[in-house]
Amino acid sequence: MATIDEDLSALERDIRQLKIEYDMYFGGGRKRPPTEIEWRIELIVKRYGERGGDMKFGQRFRFGNLAQTYAKYKTFSANASPAAKKVKFNATLAPPPRQSKPNAPSPSLPPQRPLPLPLDQRRFSA
Repeated sequence: MATIDEDLSALERDIRQLKIEYDMYFGGGRKRPPTEIEWRIELIVKRYGERGGDMKFGQRFRFGNLAQTYAKYKTFSANASPAAKKVKFNATLAPPPRQSKPNAPSPSLPPQRPLPLPLDQRRFSA
């Protein structure tokens, strides 16, 4: 059976690989999401999440950081829209520039209200 440090190193390696495969998936290079790596990571996270008392302080700290990083990537993948998964990045996706009509009247600015007079210049009726 693997030691805790070996499992944490494998978890760190799998999380790095998961980030790479998510980038490939959302970039259009992969057709399917990386479910096998997610399964391996979730297995280790569940195993060590329940037995945190068996780990030393440094191992618990490292595990907490890795679990938090995995949760961040998992949330990112869950929030990505289906359209974003299918669209490849293209610089020409920006909307075309507006074409102004040559005979169209320019919009006029609304009339400005005059500024109020300072108190010493105002006339008060008594």
